[in-house]
This record gives sequence, structure tokens and C-alpha cells, in this order.
Amino acid sequence: MRVRQKKAKRPRIGLLLASIHTGSSNDLWSAVHKQAEEMDVDLCIFPGGPLGDTGYEGSQRNIIYELAKPGSLDGIVSWASSLGGAAPLKDVVAFHQRFLGMPCVTLNYPIPGFPCIQTDAYGGMQKLVKHFIKVHKARSIAFIRGPATHVSAEERYKSFLETLREERIELDSSLVTDPMPWNAGEEAVQLLLDDRGKILGKDFDALIGASDLQVFRAVQVLQARGYEIPGDVIVGGFNDITESRIVSPQLTTVSMPFKAEGQEALKLLIHMLQGKDSLV
Repeated sequence: MRVRQKKAKRPRIGLLLASIHTGSSNDLWSAVHKQAEEMDVDLCIFPGGPLGDTGYEGSQRNIIYELAKPGSLDGIVSWASSLGGAAPLKDVVAFHQRFLGMPCVTLNYPIPGFPCIQTDAYGGMQKLVKHFIKVHKARSIAFIRGPATHVSAEERYKSFLETLREERIELDSSLVTDPMPWNAGEEAVQLLLDDRGKILGKDFDALIGASDLQVFRAVQVLQARGYEIPGDVIVGGFNDITESRIVSPQLTTVSMPFKAEGQEALKLLIHMLQGKDSLV
């Protein structure tokens, strides 16, 4: 009599992120999906919205996170930094408490109790600012800040400030915007040029944003006002997203290894499920 060997159950992993259609999300989820296929893993994607988004769309999309829970999944990869764009740290931490009973790996947002895979946002922004100063001879750089509650956005802002200091360039705080959402490029231009009365080309010769999405919209607004890029001002962004390549001229931007980061997070999670060292 032949004994049929029972096939091992495929791990079912949940990937949580704020979207799959804009910015770096499109690259990250597809890379994780490819890795899941190679590792014979079932991947369930939960594209909700940023935590703390009280608008109709955000509140409706966030409902999907309720489906990611022990019993239906074996483990979680959470792109916590994308979820936490509009929420304070305590709320992001509280949200992840629901996963304490299962293996969970976070991306770019350390949560107590879980291993975290992080990219060097500080070093990336540092290289961009130094490039503008040393190669393009920029001396008056305006900066569009990201959300104040976003850990990586604050690292990019900190890097901007400290790199100026390192290069002995005096900070003009009036050229730094208030913390702004990722899509607030138009508001940033209005704040700098209209509200603060800054003259492009005279008061600042370069513009850097904490995100390509911000700079993408800022460039469109500046061009609509008759300014030339890079003739009147040079611009730079962060993340090297698709949108940075469709604006004309293409943005100078920092490319971050989000694809590799997502794949590494999945590998680490599977190691944890197999009872191996967490590698962190």
C-alpha cells in the first residue's frame, strides 16, 4: 500500500501598505509578490490608506486592515512608514499591537516587539544636498518638508539641516516650509512665493522636496507660472518614483532600495516562521 505524503501548507503572508498605485508602493508590492512566488508563499495584499486619514476615502480604505489578523494569516509584512504618514507614533504603535501574537516585520518604522528593515534616508538626502552644493553650486536651497509624524520624512529634514551646516551654508529658515503632506507641492509653492514673498532665482536657486510627489506637483505649478526648470531653479526629490520620470525635465532624485527592502522583509519573516534566527 502506498502512503501519500501530505503536501506542506504554503505560508499565507499579509502585506500591509497605504497604496499600490502611486509612488514607491507600486515598485515595492510587485517586488514582494515576485519574491513570494519564488518562495512558494501565498501573498495577501492589503492596500488600505494612511492611518489617521479621516477623509471619506481614507476611512473607507482603512477598513481592509481589519481582515489582516491571526487565524487568517501566518505572518505580516507591514510597510509601517507608509501607514504612518499622517498619524502620531503612538497610534502607529497601537495599530500594530494586534499582530503581537504572530510573526511581523515592519519597514522603515521601528515598532517595539518587531524586527524592522530600514533604508538609509539620512544618507540619501545627504548625498542629494551635497550634489546640489558641490556640482550645481547651489547656495540658497528651499526645502519642502514631509509630514511631521513620518519618521523617514523627519530623517530627511534632519539630514538637510545638518548637511548645510557641514558644508558651512547658513540656514534661511524662511526657505523651509511647514510640515506638509506628500502631495502638497502646490501648497509649498504658494507658501514660499505668495505667502512669504520669496523670489525664485533671487532668494533661492534650488528646491528640494522630502518626496518626489511633492516636487512633481511643485514643478508643474512653477512651469505654469512661467518659470523654467532648471533654468530658473534646479529641483530635486526623493524616492525615484515613476512620477519623477514623467515630468519634463526629469527630476534629480534619490533612488532608495525599496524593492530589495520588501523582499528582504519577506525572507526574514519566512525565517521566523521556520523557527530560524530572526537575523536582526
